[in-house]
Amino acid sequence: MRFEEFGYGFFEDYRKIINDCSFLSVFGSEYCYAVMCALKDYQKLQGALTENGLIIKGEYKGKVFFGPPICRDEKGFVAAIEEIIAYCRDNGIEPGVKCLTEEMYRLVKDDERYQFVEVRDLAEYFYNVEDLISLSGKKYHSKRNFINTFNRLYEYRFVPYRPEYLEKIDNLIQIWQDNKAEYSEYERDAILFTLNNIGTCGNVYCDVLFVGDDLAGFIVGSVNKHLDVNIIYEKGNIEYKGIYPVLLNSFLKEHFEHCRYVNMQEDMGLEGLRKAKLSYHPTMLLKKYHLSLKQS
Repeated sequence: MRFEEFGYGFFEDYRKIINDCSFLSVFGSEYCYAVMCALKDYQKLQGALTENGLIIKGEYKGKVFFGPPICRDEKGFVAAIEEIIAYCRDNGIEPGVKCLTEEMYRLVKDDERYQFVEVRDLAEYFYNVEDLISLSGKKYHSKRNFINTFNRLYEYRFVPYRPEYLEKIDNLIQIWQDNKAEYSEYERDAILFTLNNIGTCGNVYCDVLFVGDDLAGFIVGSVNKHLDVNIIYEKGNIEYKGIYPVLLNSFLKEHFEHCRYVNMQEDMGLEGLRKAKLSYHPTMLLKKYHLSLKQS
């Protein structure tokens, strides 16, 4: 395999593979091109095209890892896992593949060479789009209250992103950073990179919310072939009570009423983030498994 720096040069091949993909009913965020492009510098992502699909290699804290290969069918996926294991063996890398979804895991779980660990902190939260638009029923009472309070307190505009908003978005990121101890420094660069290249990696949308002249929040998402929405970034100034429910609800109403699920990605084991994601009552948790070789 010959790896090259990951970027938009892989997009057309990626698009063709994804359009033909027949063995996955749900895609994790590892199959979202915009997410991969946002992470490409932070995780030093590289890609290699083989007859079986697109293989993604990265590096985190000095350790090489492989994401789930992006393949057209079950046979190609199993063969791509074999390619990764062989590449690791030939290059002195600890063999393994991270973030297999349950459908992927089932394809290889009976291979006696492999062992698996389920990683709860990387499970992704999926919700019915219709539920998060209507917010009907007792379980969404608090979300409706937040939105009603926001509507009562503030005159606001929810509008599509324009390049002239980038500086104000950067300022909001700094405010958000000051209030979040768990903030990852790479994320600012990833957000700005995504917005500067928003038209080059598929169906990516960004909307911003203004209260008066103040850019109070923004949200970025993409939609895949299954009509599932990936929420990639969502940042708001929490001085505006209810900003996050308003951002999400407005975004879904604006673009995604026809879609199936919303993927709000993982909680990374952060207690506050887990509580927030559970408060929206997920339809399912998309489990993630790490594959490695058994010790001989």
